[in-house]
Amino acid sequence: MSNLINTYIAGGPAYMHPITLLFLFNLGVITYVIFNHLKKKSIDKKWIETIKHVGGLALAAGTIGTLVGLFLAFDALEASKEVIPFPVIMGGLKVALINILYGLFIFFISMIVYVAMKLKLQGKSVAS
Repeated sequence: MSNLINTYIAGGPAYMHPITLLFLFNLGVITYVIFNHLKKKSIDKKWIETIKHVGGLALAAGTIGTLVGLFLAFDALEASKEVIPFPVIMGGLKVALINILYGLFIFFISMIVYVAMKLKLQGKSVAS
């Protein structure tokens, strides 16, 4: 658990917090959709589309965070007057990828729920 927290912090709060907020928002929408589905209430298709779009937004935010991190890292490398050891450079690149991995994780969960709900709704409309 401590390792996850350290990884989250290493990803940079300025980039990780907005992605986390998108994740929490999407979990709320997913919960709402599943709750309404279990209660046999009609689900407006805009909520299912919202799941997909928020997941895509999390992926985009993760990509932006990664690109900004890489840009800053390469800028620091360029400005360095001394030779930086290869393992240090690779560690920096590894940290730069945290944002995109987090965004991909959220996007993956969103797409699984999106596809499952689309298939459920298609099954309902075909059966009706």
